[in-house]
Amino acid sequence: MYEAGLDPDNLAKQPKVIVHGLMVYQVLDKRHLELDELATGMDVVSLTTFLKQNHILTAVVFPLEAARYVPASDVIPQVNFEGRDSNENTNTNRTADFFLKYINEMDQRTADCGQMVDLLSFWTGCSTIRQEQDSLSVTYDGGVNVLPLSETCFKKIILPEKHTVYEDFKKNMDIALLYGCNGFTFT
Repeated sequence: MYEAGLDPDNLAKQPKVIVHGLMVYQVLDKRHLELDELATGMDVVSLTTFLKQNHILTAVVFPLEAARYVPASDVIPQVNFEGRDSNENTNTNRTADFFLKYINEMDQRTADCGQMVDLLSFWTGCSTIRQEQDSLSVTYDGGVNVLPLSETCFKKIILPEKHTVYEDFKKNMDIALLYGCNGFTFT
């Protein structure tokens, strides 16, 4: 009762007031003090404070654009083409070949064009690639669309089979990356 600032002499005269005062102190005042201590602790141990004390880690947490480069050689081994038959000359195989060519060309692109990080962001929702992650799935739309679609939760890209010329395929892939590459990291 002393901690709550209540007079124990009033316990016999006004027990309801004392009980009410103890409840208010335990439920509100004490919790408010604990929350203030938590808030102070969060300010002391925040990411900003940590990065100010450890400047070298800033580039790891927030990499510059140049550091976000992902080579095609890291992406291609993780690509899983569903429904591709290398023995047949089909729209599916042609589209898969277009896509592999598109990925390989991304290594030579300038900054004003879509980059590999943009493709990964469009494809998976994340602009980086982890070596231990599941494969990146490629499926086909059956010639319905001209633009690719993505199912980021399943790390799946649905490629349009409508294109018979690589330049048309590339143009529509670039459009999709320009307007649809905003994922949830580094964007």
